Amino acid sequence: MVNKVRGSVIDLPTISATIPTATTYPAGTVVWNSSGNTPVGWKYTGTTWEPFSSLKLEYSGSWDPASISAGSSVSTVVTVTGAALGDFAQASFSLDITGCLIHAFVSATNTVTVVLQNITGGSINLASGTLRIRVERK
Repeated sequence: MVNKVRGSVIDLPTISATIPTATTYPAGTVVWNSSGNTPVGWKYTGTTWEPFSSLKLEYSGSWDPASISAGSSVSTVVTVTGAALGDFAQASFSLDITGCLIHAFVSATNTVTVVLQNITGGSINLASGTLRIRVERK
């Protein structure tokens, strides 16, 4: 099995139920291993390794989108540690976005761009709400 840390191969024992012992990595380092069809991974918090059984990464934070004129869009860029180009990304917003489309994509390593597009004929000004993002590793 090959173990990886976001983009580079590292020398760790095969990861299963055993917590990695290497602690020289920065907080947010993601290590994963695929054993059959069951992905197993670990994320380093800066002091401990936390297991995850899925390669889904999540983000939640406040966002106050600017006013969006008819046919226009606004976007925001957030850090989702472990995200890589080609991963699947989804976004949701805690407020009613009737008349808008929201979509997300991994735009760079550890970076997700969220776009809110106004598909109406009028201006839309949403209040501040919670932006949630889920990234599924490829």
